[in-house]
Amino acid sequence: MKQLSPTINRIGYVLFTLIGIVKPIVSHDLSEATTLGIALIFDPFDPTVPFGQRPWWQQALLYTQMTVTLVAVGALLFK
Repeated sequence: MKQLSPTINRIGYVLFTLIGIVKPIVSHDLSEATTLGIALIFDPFDPTVPFGQRPWWQQALLYTQMTVTLVAVGALLFK
């Protein structure tokens, strides 16, 4: 599978993360927060490095974003 360029990955990650943060605040609709999960598709760091070998802060950032996304989905399901 061909990798996207690091620049495209970073731009996609930042854009979808910003959309996932700003849209729920502006529209008061929690379903927009699931866009944070789409942002995880674009790996903002070096995709050639396996996840277990990344620095702890990169792992923590990605785990936190995944947790926020799952909490938003859970809140939508059990609303």
